Amino acid sequence: MLKRVEIENYRSCRNVVLDDLGPMTILVGRNAVGKTNILHAIQWAAKAATISEVWGNGAFKLIFQVGESVYYYSLKANILPIKDKSVEIYETLEMHEGNAPARRILARKGEEIQLFFPEHKEIALGALSPCLPAIVSLIPADQPVVKVIQPFLAALERIRYYPLESDDFDTSLHSLQSYVVFSEQYNSWLNHYTATNVPGNSVLMRLLHLWQTNDTAFQEIRDLLGSNGLGVVIDIHLVSSDTPDDPQKSFFRIRFQTGEQSHFPLSSLSAGTQRIIRLVVSLLFDQSSVMLIEHPEDTIHRGLLRKVIDLLRVYSDQHQLILTSHSSVVFDTLDPTAVRLVTMENDATKVRKLTPEELRAAKLFMEEEGSLSDFIETVEEE
Repeated sequence: MLKRVEIENYRSCRNVVLDDLGPMTILVGRNAVGKTNILHAIQWAAKAATISEVWGNGAFKLIFQVGESVYYYSLKANILPIKDKSVEIYETLEMHEGNAPARRILARKGEEIQLFFPEHKEIALGALSPCLPAIVSLIPADQPVVKVIQPFLAALERIRYYPLESDDFDTSLHSLQSYVVFSEQYNSWLNHYTATNVPGNSVLMRLLHLWQTNDTAFQEIRDLLGSNGLGVVIDIHLVSSDTPDDPQKSFFRIRFQTGEQSHFPLSSLSAGTQRIIRLVVSLLFDQSSVMLIEHPEDTIHRGLLRKVIDLLRVYSDQHQLILTSHSSVVFDTLDPTAVRLVTMENDATKVRKLTPEELRAAKLFMEEEGSLSDFIETVEEE
Protein backbone atom coordinates (compact mmCIF):
# COMPACT_ATOMS: atom_id res chain seq x y z
CA MET A 1 0.00 0.00 0.00
CA LEU A 2 1.20 3.48 -0.83
CA LYS A 3 1.64 5.44 2.40
CA ARG A 4 3.06 8.66 0.97
CA VAL A 5 3.70 10.19 -2.46
CA GLU A 6 5.78 13.28 -3.24
CA ILE A 7 5.66 14.72 -6.77
CA GLU A 8 7.86 17.50 -8.13
CA ASN A 9 7.90 19.11 -11.57
CA TYR A 10 5.44 16.79 -13.26
CA ARG A 11 3.03 18.87 -15.34
CA SER A 12 1.15 21.11 -12.89
CA CYS A 13 2.43 19.13 -9.89
CA ARG A 14 5.39 21.28 -8.89
CA ASN A 15 5.38 20.22 -5.25
CA VAL A 16 2.54 17.87 -4.33
CA VAL A 17 2.44 15.63 -1.27
CA LEU A 18 -0.10 12.91 -0.53
CA ASP A 19 0.46 11.40 2.90
CA ASP A 20 -1.35 9.24 5.45
CA LEU A 21 -2.86 7.31 2.55
CA GLY A 22 -5.28 4.56 3.48
CA PRO A 23 -7.15 1.87 1.53
CA MET A 24 -9.29 4.51 -0.23
CA THR A 25 -8.42 8.11 -1.04
CA ILE A 26 -10.54 10.56 -3.02
CA LEU A 27 -9.19 13.64 -4.80
CA VAL A 28 -11.78 16.42 -4.67
CA GLY A 29 -11.59 19.68 -6.58
CA ARG A 30 -12.92 21.75 -9.44
CA ASN A 31 -12.11 21.06 -13.07
CA ALA A 32 -8.59 21.81 -14.33
CA VAL A 33 -6.88 21.89 -10.92
CA GLY A 34 -4.67 18.86 -11.62
CA LYS A 35 -6.44 15.83 -10.15
CA THR A 36 -5.76 13.77 -13.28
CA ASN A 37 -2.16 14.99 -13.31
CA ILE A 38 -1.69 13.48 -9.84
CA LEU A 39 -2.94 10.09 -11.01
CA HIS A 40 -0.80 10.30 -14.15
CA ALA A 41 2.24 11.24 -12.06
CA ILE A 42 1.89 8.16 -9.85
CA GLN A 43 1.42 5.99 -12.91
CA TRP A 44 4.40 7.57 -14.68
CA ALA A 45 6.71 7.06 -11.70
CA ALA A 46 5.72 3.39 -11.49
CA LYS A 47 6.29 2.90 -15.22
CA ALA A 48 9.60 4.76 -15.29
CA ALA A 49 10.82 2.52 -12.47
CA THR A 50 9.80 -0.72 -14.15
CA ILE A 51 9.81 -0.49 -17.97
CA SER A 52 12.03 0.97 -20.70
CA GLU A 53 11.37 3.95 -22.95
CA VAL A 54 8.99 5.96 -20.80
CA TRP A 55 9.43 9.56 -21.86
CA GLY A 56 9.02 12.55 -19.56
CA ASN A 57 10.48 14.14 -16.48
CA GLY A 58 9.80 14.66 -12.83
CA ALA A 59 10.94 13.83 -9.32
CA PHE A 60 9.08 11.41 -7.09
CA LYS A 61 9.32 9.88 -3.64
CA LEU A 62 7.18 6.91 -2.67
CA ILE A 63 6.72 5.21 0.67
CA PHE A 64 5.20 1.81 -0.03
CA GLN A 65 4.34 -0.88 2.48
CA VAL A 66 4.50 -4.47 1.24
CA GLY A 67 3.60 -6.93 3.97
CA GLU A 68 5.75 -6.10 7.00
CA SER A 69 8.34 -4.24 4.91
CA VAL A 70 8.27 -0.49 4.26
CA TYR A 71 10.14 0.78 1.19
CA TYR A 72 11.41 4.32 0.67
CA TYR A 73 11.96 4.93 -3.03
CA SER A 74 13.03 8.07 -4.87
CA LEU A 75 13.24 8.69 -8.61
CA LYS A 76 14.41 11.78 -10.45
CA ALA A 77 14.25 11.45 -14.20
CA ASN A 78 14.65 13.52 -17.33
CA ILE A 79 13.96 11.19 -20.24
CA LEU A 80 13.25 12.86 -23.57
CA PRO A 81 13.05 11.17 -27.01
CA ILE A 82 15.39 13.71 -28.59
CA LYS A 83 18.54 12.74 -30.43
CA ASP A 84 21.74 13.58 -28.57
CA LYS A 85 19.74 14.69 -25.55
CA SER A 86 21.28 13.44 -22.34
CA VAL A 87 19.21 11.11 -20.19
CA GLU A 88 19.33 11.67 -16.46
CA ILE A 89 18.00 9.10 -14.02
CA TYR A 90 18.66 9.06 -10.27
CA GLU A 91 17.17 6.43 -7.97
CA THR A 92 17.50 5.41 -4.34
CA LEU A 93 15.86 2.62 -2.36
CA GLU A 94 15.76 1.94 1.36
CA MET A 95 13.74 -0.60 3.33
CA HIS A 96 12.94 -1.28 6.95
CA GLU A 97 11.01 -3.92 8.85
CA GLY A 98 9.40 -3.46 12.24
CA ASN A 99 11.49 -1.37 14.63
CA ALA A 100 14.76 -2.09 12.84
CA PRO A 101 16.59 0.88 11.29
CA ALA A 102 16.17 1.45 7.57
CA ARG A 103 18.58 -0.43 5.31
CA ARG A 104 20.10 1.32 2.35
CA ILE A 105 19.55 -0.96 -0.66
CA LEU A 106 20.77 0.93 -3.73
CA ALA A 107 21.62 4.25 -5.30
CA ARG A 108 21.67 5.02 -9.00
CA LYS A 109 23.28 7.92 -10.83
CA GLY A 110 22.87 7.65 -14.58
CA GLU A 111 24.42 4.38 -15.73
CA GLU A 112 26.14 3.65 -12.40
CA ILE A 113 24.39 1.62 -9.70
CA GLN A 114 25.71 1.01 -6.23
CA LEU A 115 24.24 -1.85 -4.23
CA PHE A 116 24.62 -1.63 -0.45
CA PHE A 117 22.82 -4.78 0.66
CA PRO A 118 24.05 -7.20 1.86
CA GLU A 119 27.46 -5.82 0.83
CA HIS A 120 28.69 -3.00 -1.38
CA LYS A 121 28.80 -3.74 -5.10
CA GLU A 122 28.85 -1.61 -8.24
CA ILE A 123 27.21 -2.49 -11.54
CA ALA A 124 26.71 -0.61 -14.81
CA LEU A 125 23.45 -0.27 -16.69
CA GLY A 126 22.21 1.28 -19.93
CA ALA A 127 21.02 4.86 -19.62
CA LEU A 128 17.40 4.01 -20.42
CA SER A 129 17.25 0.67 -18.63
CA PRO A 130 15.07 0.54 -15.52
CA CYS A 131 17.19 -0.26 -12.50
CA LEU A 132 15.00 -2.55 -10.40
CA PRO A 133 14.05 -5.09 -13.12
CA ALA A 134 17.67 -5.19 -14.28
CA ILE A 135 18.95 -6.12 -10.82
CA VAL A 136 16.31 -8.83 -10.44
CA SER A 137 17.16 -10.31 -13.85
CA LEU A 138 20.97 -10.02 -13.63
CA ILE A 139 21.51 -11.31 -10.09
CA PRO A 140 20.56 -14.87 -9.04
CA ALA A 141 17.12 -15.12 -7.45
CA ASP A 142 18.46 -16.58 -4.20
CA GLN A 143 20.60 -13.53 -3.44
CA PRO A 144 19.42 -11.31 -0.54
CA VAL A 145 19.24 -8.12 -2.61
CA VAL A 146 16.87 -9.76 -5.10
CA LYS A 147 14.68 -11.11 -2.31
CA VAL A 148 14.42 -7.59 -0.91
CA ILE A 149 13.73 -5.83 -4.21
CA GLN A 150 11.37 -8.37 -5.82
CA PRO A 151 8.27 -7.71 -3.63
CA PHE A 152 8.61 -3.95 -4.09
CA LEU A 153 9.12 -4.30 -7.84
CA ALA A 154 6.03 -6.53 -8.11
CA ALA A 155 3.97 -3.91 -6.26
CA LEU A 156 5.20 -1.10 -8.52
CA GLU A 157 4.41 -3.11 -11.64
CA ARG A 158 0.83 -3.50 -10.45
CA ILE A 159 0.08 0.21 -10.03
CA ARG A 160 -2.46 0.85 -12.79
CA TYR A 161 -4.45 3.80 -14.10
CA TYR A 162 -8.11 3.32 -15.05
CA PRO A 163 -9.95 5.90 -17.14
CA LEU A 164 -12.63 3.16 -17.53
CA GLU A 165 -13.48 4.32 -21.03
CA SER A 166 -11.28 2.46 -23.49
CA ASP A 167 -11.12 -1.07 -24.85
CA ASP A 168 -8.52 -2.78 -27.02
CA PHE A 169 -11.12 -3.75 -29.59
CA ASP A 170 -13.64 -1.99 -31.78
CA THR A 171 -16.91 -2.18 -29.85
CA SER A 172 -19.07 -0.38 -32.41
CA LEU A 173 -22.55 -1.82 -32.80
CA HIS A 174 -21.94 -3.58 -36.10
CA SER A 175 -18.42 -4.79 -35.46
CA LEU A 176 -17.87 -8.53 -35.19
CA GLN A 177 -15.13 -7.77 -32.68
CA SER A 178 -17.70 -6.35 -30.26
CA TYR A 179 -18.69 -9.89 -29.26
CA VAL A 180 -16.41 -12.37 -31.08
CA VAL A 181 -12.80 -13.17 -30.16
CA PHE A 182 -10.85 -15.33 -32.59
CA SER A 183 -8.38 -17.85 -31.20
CA GLU A 184 -5.55 -16.11 -33.01
CA GLN A 185 -6.40 -12.82 -31.28
CA TYR A 186 -6.69 -14.47 -27.89
CA ASN A 187 -3.37 -16.30 -28.29
CA SER A 188 -1.66 -13.05 -29.27
CA TRP A 189 -3.11 -11.31 -26.21
CA LEU A 190 -2.16 -14.27 -23.99
CA ASN A 191 1.45 -14.26 -25.21
CA HIS A 192 1.76 -10.57 -24.40
CA TYR A 193 0.07 -10.95 -21.02
CA THR A 194 2.26 -13.93 -20.09
CA ALA A 195 5.43 -12.05 -21.05
CA THR A 196 4.59 -8.70 -19.45
CA ASN A 197 1.91 -9.38 -16.83
CA VAL A 198 0.08 -6.39 -18.35
CA PRO A 199 -3.54 -7.39 -19.04
CA GLY A 200 -4.47 -4.40 -21.18
CA ASN A 201 -7.93 -2.85 -21.34
CA SER A 202 -9.94 -5.48 -23.19
CA VAL A 203 -12.92 -6.65 -21.16
CA LEU A 204 -13.55 -9.51 -23.58
CA MET A 205 -10.02 -10.90 -23.39
CA ARG A 206 -9.94 -10.83 -19.62
CA LEU A 207 -13.36 -12.44 -19.30
CA LEU A 208 -12.39 -15.12 -21.79
CA HIS A 209 -9.16 -15.86 -19.93
CA LEU A 210 -10.96 -16.21 -16.60
CA TRP A 211 -13.60 -18.41 -18.20
CA GLN A 212 -10.85 -20.75 -19.39
CA THR A 213 -8.47 -20.65 -16.43
CA ASN A 214 -10.17 -19.40 -13.25
CA ASP A 215 -13.79 -20.45 -12.91
CA THR A 216 -13.97 -19.17 -9.32
CA ALA A 217 -13.10 -15.60 -10.35
CA PHE A 218 -15.36 -15.81 -13.41
CA GLN A 219 -18.29 -16.91 -11.25
CA GLU A 220 -17.53 -14.09 -8.80
CA ILE A 221 -17.78 -11.55 -11.63
CA ARG A 222 -21.11 -13.05 -12.71
CA ASP A 223 -22.38 -12.84 -9.14
CA LEU A 224 -21.22 -9.25 -8.66
CA LEU A 225 -22.83 -8.09 -11.90
CA GLY A 226 -25.95 -10.25 -11.53
CA SER A 227 -29.26 -9.86 -9.73
CA ASN A 228 -27.76 -10.65 -6.30
CA GLY A 229 -25.07 -8.02 -6.79
CA LEU A 230 -25.16 -4.81 -8.81
CA GLY A 231 -27.97 -6.09 -11.03
CA VAL A 232 -26.68 -4.69 -14.34
CA VAL A 233 -26.86 -7.99 -16.24
CA ILE A 234 -28.53 -11.33 -15.60
CA ASP A 235 -25.63 -13.45 -16.83
CA ILE A 236 -22.57 -13.65 -19.08
CA HIS A 237 -22.59 -16.29 -21.81
CA LEU A 238 -19.45 -17.55 -23.53
CA VAL A 239 -19.58 -20.11 -26.33
CA SER A 240 -16.61 -21.60 -28.19
CA SER A 241 -16.82 -22.56 -31.87
CA ASP A 242 -14.08 -24.89 -33.07
CA THR A 243 -12.88 -25.36 -36.65
CA PRO A 244 -10.74 -28.54 -36.58
CA ASP A 245 -9.33 -27.92 -40.07
CA ASP A 246 -7.94 -24.53 -39.05
CA PRO A 247 -7.65 -24.00 -35.27
CA GLN A 248 -6.66 -20.36 -35.77
CA LYS A 249 -10.14 -19.73 -37.21
CA SER A 250 -11.82 -20.99 -34.05
CA PHE A 251 -13.56 -18.28 -32.08
CA PHE A 252 -15.41 -17.46 -28.89
CA ARG A 253 -18.69 -15.57 -28.71
CA ILE A 254 -19.31 -13.42 -25.63
CA ARG A 255 -22.73 -11.95 -24.88
CA PHE A 256 -24.39 -10.36 -21.88
CA GLN A 257 -27.91 -11.36 -20.88
CA THR A 258 -30.09 -8.44 -19.81
CA GLY A 259 -33.52 -10.06 -20.06
CA GLU A 260 -35.13 -13.46 -20.35
CA GLN A 261 -34.60 -13.57 -24.11
CA SER A 262 -32.19 -10.64 -24.49
CA HIS A 263 -28.50 -11.27 -25.17
CA PHE A 264 -26.28 -8.41 -26.33
CA PRO A 265 -22.62 -7.73 -27.13
CA LEU A 266 -20.74 -5.40 -24.81
CA SER A 267 -21.03 -2.53 -27.29
CA SER A 268 -24.85 -2.65 -27.22
CA LEU A 269 -25.05 -2.07 -23.48
CA SER A 270 -25.43 1.41 -22.02
CA ALA A 271 -22.33 3.46 -21.30
CA GLY A 272 -22.93 3.16 -17.56
CA THR A 273 -23.33 -0.62 -17.72
CA GLN A 274 -20.16 -0.94 -19.80
CA ARG A 275 -18.31 1.20 -17.27
CA ILE A 276 -19.44 -0.96 -14.35
CA ILE A 277 -18.53 -4.18 -16.17
CA ARG A 278 -15.09 -2.78 -16.99
CA LEU A 279 -14.56 -1.75 -13.37
CA VAL A 280 -15.61 -5.13 -11.94
CA VAL A 281 -13.49 -7.08 -14.44
CA SER A 282 -10.48 -4.87 -13.65
CA LEU A 283 -11.06 -5.33 -9.93
CA LEU A 284 -11.19 -9.13 -10.13
CA PHE A 285 -8.73 -9.85 -12.94
CA ASP A 286 -5.90 -7.33 -12.77
CA GLN A 287 -4.87 -7.85 -9.13
CA SER A 288 -3.54 -4.29 -9.04
CA SER A 289 -1.67 -3.13 -5.97
CA VAL A 290 -2.99 0.41 -6.51
CA MET A 291 -5.95 1.33 -8.73
CA LEU A 292 -5.92 4.94 -9.94
CA ILE A 293 -9.53 5.48 -11.02
CA GLU A 294 -10.93 8.48 -12.90
CA HIS A 295 -14.49 9.52 -12.03
CA PRO A 296 -16.15 6.17 -11.32
CA GLU A 297 -19.50 8.00 -11.26
CA ASP A 298 -19.60 8.96 -14.95
CA THR A 299 -22.78 7.73 -16.72
CA ILE A 300 -23.84 5.67 -13.67
CA HIS A 301 -27.19 6.19 -11.92
CA ARG A 302 -26.90 7.65 -8.41
CA GLY A 303 -28.60 4.71 -6.71
CA LEU A 304 -26.42 2.20 -8.49
CA LEU A 305 -23.33 4.31 -7.85
CA ARG A 306 -23.75 3.83 -4.09
CA LYS A 307 -23.56 0.08 -4.62
CA VAL A 308 -20.48 0.48 -6.82
CA ILE A 309 -18.64 2.55 -4.20
CA ASP A 310 -19.64 0.08 -1.48
CA LEU A 311 -18.18 -2.69 -3.68
CA LEU A 312 -14.93 -0.75 -4.09
CA ARG A 313 -14.73 -0.31 -0.34
CA VAL A 314 -15.14 -4.06 0.21
CA TYR A 315 -12.23 -4.77 -2.16
CA SER A 316 -10.01 -1.93 -0.92
CA ASP A 317 -8.33 -4.30 1.53
CA GLN A 318 -6.95 -6.14 -1.52
CA HIS A 319 -6.38 -3.21 -3.89
CA GLN A 320 -5.62 0.31 -2.69
CA LEU A 321 -7.87 2.84 -4.45
CA ILE A 322 -7.10 6.46 -5.32
CA LEU A 323 -10.10 8.10 -7.00
CA THR A 324 -10.99 11.41 -8.58
CA SER A 325 -14.62 12.46 -8.40
CA HIS A 326 -17.13 15.31 -8.59
CA SER A 327 -19.98 13.19 -7.24
CA SER A 328 -21.68 13.92 -3.93
CA VAL A 329 -22.72 10.25 -3.84
CA VAL A 330 -19.07 9.20 -3.83
CA PHE A 331 -18.13 11.75 -1.17
CA ASP A 332 -21.01 10.79 1.10
CA THR A 333 -20.06 7.10 1.18
CA LEU A 334 -16.49 7.76 2.37
CA ASP A 335 -14.90 8.80 5.63
CA PRO A 336 -13.74 12.45 5.80
CA THR A 337 -10.16 11.26 6.45
CA ALA A 338 -10.12 9.84 2.89
CA VAL A 339 -10.66 13.27 1.33
CA ARG A 340 -7.84 15.25 -0.27
CA LEU A 341 -8.73 18.76 -1.43
CA VAL A 342 -7.07 19.71 -4.71
CA THR A 343 -6.73 23.33 -5.82
CA MET A 344 -4.73 25.37 -8.32
CA GLU A 345 -2.60 28.24 -7.03
CA ASN A 346 -0.28 30.24 -9.28
CA ASP A 347 -0.64 27.59 -12.01
CA ALA A 348 0.49 24.85 -9.62
CA THR A 349 -1.55 21.98 -8.19
CA LYS A 350 -1.91 21.97 -4.41
CA VAL A 351 -3.23 19.11 -2.28
CA ARG A 352 -4.15 19.02 1.38
CA LYS A 353 -5.99 16.89 3.92
CA LEU A 354 -8.83 18.21 6.00
CA THR A 355 -7.30 19.77 9.11
CA PRO A 356 -8.03 18.26 12.55
CA GLU A 357 -10.43 21.16 13.15
CA GLU A 358 -12.16 20.52 9.81
CA LEU A 359 -12.44 16.80 10.55
CA ARG A 360 -14.12 17.54 13.87
CA ALA A 361 -16.40 20.06 12.17
CA ALA A 362 -17.20 17.57 9.40
CA LYS A 363 -18.21 14.91 11.94
CA LEU A 364 -20.45 17.39 13.78
CA PHE A 365 -21.91 18.70 10.51
CA MET A 366 -22.74 15.18 9.32
CA GLU A 367 -24.39 14.33 12.66
CA GLU A 368 -26.50 17.48 12.92
CA GLU A 369 -26.88 19.25 9.58
CA GLY A 370 -26.05 17.46 6.34
CA SER A 371 -23.75 15.32 4.26
CA LEU A 372 -19.99 15.23 3.76
CA SER A 373 -20.42 16.61 0.24
CA ASP A 374 -22.27 19.64 1.65
CA PHE A 375 -19.49 20.18 4.17
CA ILE A 376 -16.80 19.94 1.46
CA GLU A 377 -18.61 22.65 -0.51
CA THR A 378 -18.36 25.00 2.46
CA VAL A 379 -14.63 24.28 2.79
CA GLU A 380 -13.98 24.80 -0.93
CA GLU A 381 -15.79 28.15 -0.84
CA GLU A 382 -13.58 29.51 1.96
